[in-house]
Amino acid sequence: MQELEKAEKEIRLHQHQEDDWFHNKFLLIGVLVLGFAMNILTPYSNASNSSNTSIDRIRRKIFSSGTTCLMLAIACVISLLMDAHIRAHVSKATQAGLWIKHYVEKPIISQDEELCIDRNKGKDCLKGWETFLYKDGMHSDPSYRVTWHNSHALSWLIYIIYMALLFNVWKSKPYDRSVLFFGFVLVHVTLVGFAWMGHSFPSTLDNSINNLIPISTPVSSGTLAISAASLLIILNLFCLYWSSEASPRTDKT
Repeated sequence: MQELEKAEKEIRLHQHQEDDWFHNKFLLIGVLVLGFAMNILTPYSNASNSSNTSIDRIRRKIFSSGTTCLMLAIACVISLLMDAHIRAHVSKATQAGLWIKHYVEKPIISQDEELCIDRNKGKDCLKGWETFLYKDGMHSDPSYRVTWHNSHALSWLIYIIYMALLFNVWKSKPYDRSVLFFGFVLVHVTLVGFAWMGHSFPSTLDNSINNLIPISTPVSSGTLAISAASLLIILNLFCLYWSSEASPRTDKT
C-alpha cells in the first residue's frame, strides 16, 4: 500500500530530525560552555603559581558573575528553542501515526479484534501498533505527554542551575540587576513560547479523524503548560523582589 509506505517514511524522517536536533542541542550547549570556560580561565593560564587566591577569584568569577548568568540564560534559550523544533517533529510524526491508526489499523484489525473478543470472552487480542500507543502505550500517559522528560532533561537542568545562580548574584550584586533582569525576561518569554508551541497540537487535529486525541483537554491543548509556566514566573518574580528588599542597594566600586 503506497499511502502506508508514505506515512511510514514520514514518521522515520521526523524521528531522524528529532535525533539530529537532540544531538545538536548538546553540541551547541557544550561549545557555548567551553567558550565561556576558556574566557574565564585564559587570564589565569600564565600565572606563575596556582595559589588559593587565584582559585578563589576563578570561583567568584564563575559563581558570582552576571556574565555567567547571561551565558546560562542564552544556553537556556537555545535549548528551549531546539526543544520546540523537536516537539514540532514529534507532532508531525504523531499526525502520520494517527492516519495509520484510523485509516489502516482500524479497518483491517478492528473487525478481527471484535471477533477475537467474542471468541475469547473479553480477553486481550491483537492491536495495531499505533492503536496500542494511544490506548495502552506511552501516548496514553498524561504526565509523559506533558513533560517529555527524556527530551527536555537538559533544558530543565540548565534552567535550575541558571535560576539558582541568578538568585545568588541578584542579591550580592545589585548593580548588575538590569542585565540580570534582561536575561530573566529573555528566558521566560522563550519558556512561555515553548510551553505553547511544544504542548499544543495543530488545531486541525481537534476535529479531524474522529477526534482521536482529546485536544480540548488541558493536558493536550497547552493550557496546563501555559498555566504552569505563568505560575513559575510569578513565583520567581516574587523571589527576586524579596531578594531586592532583603539586600541593601549599593553602588559599584
